[in-house]
Amino acid sequence: MHGLQFIRNQFGISLKDLAEQLGISAQSINAWEAEIKPIPAARLEKLTEIFGLDGKYFVPDISAELQILVRIDLLFQSLPDEWRDEALTMIRKRMTEGEK
Repeated sequence: MHGLQFIRNQFGISLKDLAEQLGISAQSINAWEAEIKPIPAARLEKLTEIFGLDGKYFVPDISAELQILVRIDLLFQSLPDEWRDEALTMIRKRMTEGEK
């Protein structure tokens, strides 16, 4: 599955809605997701802004690991700021403990 299609599904955004946000046709997005055409750099930059995700996720064949990272990013985006900060502190603490 293309990363863009996976991300759209996770965010619940249709081809039509994303096309409107990008000012292009749904067929153009469909061509990217079907790997007929690559995502142009300018559009990739806009996608990262729309979804708040790094461009590395918009790959033709998204791996299971990247899918997990997308879900984690989406979860973090949905948290209130104070919870997000607390969660990051806990994660950093666990990572530091694991290095010992």
